[in-house]
Amino acid sequence: MVKFEHANPVKIHYRRKKAAPGSAPEWIEADVIYVLTGGLPRTKWLENGTARAATDDKGFLLTDIYLGDRQKLIFETDLPGVFAVGDVRVKSQQQVGQAVGQGVAAVAAMEDYLKDHWSKVLIDKTRKVYQDHKVADEAKAGSPGGANGTNK
Repeated sequence: MVKFEHANPVKIHYRRKKAAPGSAPEWIEADVIYVLTGGLPRTKWLENGTARAATDDKGFLLTDIYLGDRQKLIFETDLPGVFAVGDVRVKSQQQVGQAVGQGVAAVAAMEDYLKDHWSKVLIDKTRKVYQDHKVADEAKAGSPGGANGTNK
């Protein structure tokens, strides 16, 4: 967002979003003008390959409750493990606070997703996060190197 301020009111050419077709633009006076950029989803990159995330007719990603009967984690798209929040999500209010709040909630959902799918997602076996999940899984299963720390 860009904010323009002027010491004296300025006149700007303005067209209402839902103006009647063929209607003339209006001139309005303003002391401050906010220019909001974006507003269009940039989701084409999710259409590469055979897996495609579901979108509405404008390209906004469908998540959890907008996917119908399928039980999903909050903010998860129809692609397992792919989450969407903020302006790219369908029915977004395009507000920073909303995007931040959704991002926090999505992280919790991602952690839930990783509990069951970590071995598919975390492919670098040398990373500490992979080792931590492996140890935790082994501890749950009672396998060697598990909760009691012994190897059999």
